[in-house]
Amino acid sequence: GADIIKTYYTETDFDKVVAGCPVPVMIAGGPKCETDLDTLKMIHGALQDGAKGIVMGRNVWQSPHPAALLAAVNGLIHEDMGVKEANQLLEDKINS
Repeated sequence: GADIIKTYYTETDFDKVVAGCPVPVMIAGGPKCETDLDTLKMIHGALQDGAKGIVMGRNVWQSPHPAALLAAVNGLIHEDMGVKEANQLLEDKINS
């Protein structure tokens, strides 16, 4: 009876996890990413494998630039940006 599933991104075979789930899959933050770019890469990989979004904490709010990171994450999820575009948006937001 779940409406969504929150789970860790496995990197390998995550598409099989998503395919086997009858409801949308959201990724949890998992271990602390070293950089904002690492966070963007993780999110992008999960989205490419079928995740519908994120349910993250520390990888966003412990970022040196959480608002800029959220803008970039929004680009990945809602604007179909790639990692390079999202990272450029992140950098633009940081430097503005």
